[in-house]
Amino acid sequence: MRVARRHRRDVADELTEVPERGDPQLAVDIGAVLDRLSPQHRAILVLRDLEGLDGKAVGELLEVELGTVKSRAAPPGGGHPPALTAVSR
Repeated sequence: MRVARRHRRDVADELTEVPERGDPQLAVDIGAVLDRLSPQHRAILVLRDLEGLDGKAVGELLEVELGTVKSRAAPPGGGHPPALTAVSR
């Protein structure tokens, strides 16, 4: 397991360029990432990070507790990948 975590950090460390908001490839990349998520995780990330709703509003809309929103939005190891963080700003 330790090797897998180390590998994930290596991939993130290799990210040197974050695409600009209007970059068409960015939409393709985000779509590919979202397609790999479960519907529950996808809904929370889209509402919170792309639509800009706060955790409480997302929870109310999806009828789940705030803690559920937080746990589903947090990737293992904590923090968003740099590319997703840049998109949500």
